[in-house]
Amino acid sequence: MRLHWSAHLFMALSGLMLALPIFVVSAAALNGGRSMLFPPEDPTLARFGEFFVSQPVWVNALANSTVIAVLSAVLAVLCAWPLA
Repeated sequence: MRLHWSAHLFMALSGLMLALPIFVVSAAALNGGRSMLFPPEDPTLARFGEFFVSQPVWVNALANSTVIAVLSAVLAVLCAWPLA
């Protein structure tokens, strides 16, 4: 069964609507100042460096979230595989 062109258009627009807020917030995080502006003024990666490197609270939270995500995915696969 071949999908109609309108179905492809609907799926593309749906994906764009879901991804657009992520792009806007990520771009606004590139601002050099403390306020979030869009489009970014004086772009810098300092905020990302602050998040991922210099503050151990955020690094530990990111590590915990990654471990929980991986273990949840493994558990979901181990539960669903026998059922499939």
